[in-house]
Amino acid sequence: MGISHSRLTMASAIAALPQELLNALPTGGLTFETGRALVDLVALRGEKVICEEAISVQNIVPRLSPQRLLSRLIGIDCSPVQVKVRRGKKKNGRTGGLFVELYLDPSDPESESRLETLVGLVNVEFGSGSKVGGAVIVPRDERLRPYLAQKQRLDRPAPLSRLSVPPHLSGAAGTNRDTAMPAAGIDGDRAALERWLSDYTSPATKNRYQNELERLLLWALFAKGKPLSSIDVNDANEYINRFTLDPQPSSVWVMRGRRSRDEPTWRPFRGPLSDESRQKALRIVKKCFNDLIAHRYLVANPFQNVKVNHQGIRFENEYTELPERSGA
Repeated sequence: MGISHSRLTMASAIAALPQELLNALPTGGLTFETGRALVDLVALRGEKVICEEAISVQNIVPRLSPQRLLSRLIGIDCSPVQVKVRRGKKKNGRTGGLFVELYLDPSDPESESRLETLVGLVNVEFGSGSKVGGAVIVPRDERLRPYLAQKQRLDRPAPLSRLSVPPHLSGAAGTNRDTAMPAAGIDGDRAALERWLSDYTSPATKNRYQNELERLLLWALFAKGKPLSSIDVNDANEYINRFTLDPQPSSVWVMRGRRSRDEPTWRPFRGPLSDESRQKALRIVKKCFNDLIAHRYLVANPFQNVKVNHQGIRFENEYTELPERSGA
């Protein structure tokens, strides 16, 4: 039909937007661009937060315009927030850059949430692979600077191929690294995982293994704030027997339906993992760590003696991974 797959996928995501959110739009206000912005906002802030905000504005007369609604959902359409846009001075005959100044009240408990949402939206629009280049956001208030610095370097889970990891989380100095005989050509955890995955030629097997290793790496970085090569036995048990049972916050970790790794709404999980899926995940990560020990990258396997604690109950929307194809 001449329509790109990514556009069809986004159209499907727009069609699945919560009704509460659609009810807040004026008649005819749902364009493709507005819908795409709403999909990104739901992914960034979470469906519950967005729906609550949308319900709160449904009775406003006249209805908020789509742009005003988006501002409200982002969190900048309120009195403690001021936004100014200015053009920088010309330099060497070139038009100056466009600066967006956001003034937040540090004492406002919602400041961090608004800041996180805006950084997330900037990364969606001008993130990895963009020819425009990365956006730089500098807070005027010193109390917000450490928070933003952390978010700017590692703003949300991303696929292994697009992951940008700060130096202190790269694994170059992981506490479980084999320093006696360092692996040649492998300078960090991501490179080690990519080297390990390259040994598998079956697309089904490689994709399955990549899913599990991405999840674990991202959990170590975001939830534990440490390199993959620094997690210990307690971390390993927590990941298998607690986190995968209920990946929270769901807006960060869980996607709705299937998403390609190129979409901004991609997340590592599709829901809580069943006992069977956790058992499969444990086998994969245990094998990976044992192989990395054999390759002289790691010293020990924190998953070696971890066992799946069977729950005996099923969670709502619990997700059982599909079995691999025969011969995979």
